[in-house]
Amino acid sequence: MDDSWVPIGANPLPKSPPLVPGVPEWLRPEVGQFLARSARRRPHWLVEYRLTRRNTVDYDELFEHVDTVDIVKALGEDESLNLVDFVLRFGDPQRQHVEELAHWLQIGGSMWRVGQRFGHPGLEQRVPTSLQNIADAAMDAPGGAGDLLADAWAAAFGVQPDPEVAYMKTVKAVEAAAVPLIYSDYKLATLGKVIKRLEDRKEWTLGFRLEGAGVDSGEMLLAMMRTIWRGHADRHGGQADYQPSSQSDAESAVLLATVLIQLITSGKVIQRDSRDSDRP
Repeated sequence: MDDSWVPIGANPLPKSPPLVPGVPEWLRPEVGQFLARSARRRPHWLVEYRLTRRNTVDYDELFEHVDTVDIVKALGEDESLNLVDFVLRFGDPQRQHVEELAHWLQIGGSMWRVGQRFGHPGLEQRVPTSLQNIADAAMDAPGGAGDLLADAWAAAFGVQPDPEVAYMKTVKAVEAAAVPLIYSDYKLATLGKVIKRLEDRKEWTLGFRLEGAGVDSGEMLLAMMRTIWRGHADRHGGQADYQPSSQSDAESAVLLATVLIQLITSGKVIQRDSRDSDRP
């Protein structure tokens, strides 16, 4: 049952509104309340945050004299988001307050959600629910692939993104998923070696029972891996074509790897012989 509310006279099946960046005005009281509650509960985290950020802002003074509804305005949207992210990680907020914040961000249409960053609570960019479900399943993958993908996701979509780390973790996550399946005889194989084996042997496929002429799902699998591998422009330093991964590079690689890892770890990538023997 859909528990979303639709205004009277509105289309009962409206398109989802675009997600809103920053902290829009209608969410500022709730975000300010979350921060104020955390400051009262564990006030010394304000000092820890100031020292971590290497600034001279008197956060104690600000939280003592600024009304809750005006905290975000006084801090600025970016600083407010960083504070929320810091509190989730270090401020020891009550679980009820974290759940309330997550609910407010969701129904308020924020592009941010309470998630996991590097194994700890934090803010990360929200993505469409269907893709998030795939990502959640892929992050549960065994053998280290899921943990590495979670790190890549956090570095790509967290409140302080690091595209180079995101891309590096993405490649490692794909390797952790693909090597045991496709290159099990050499556990130190890289993604490059996995790709070379796929090119040479052409024995792995996505297992579609009916593939049209000129359509080979094994080639699609290979293309996905090649795209991630060749797009990693900062894999090695000191080369003429070296350039750091951009935010767009990292996000695209993480999203593509999410689908790829889920295909591998859910058993959708199979050897051609096993697929062909099962055909009617």
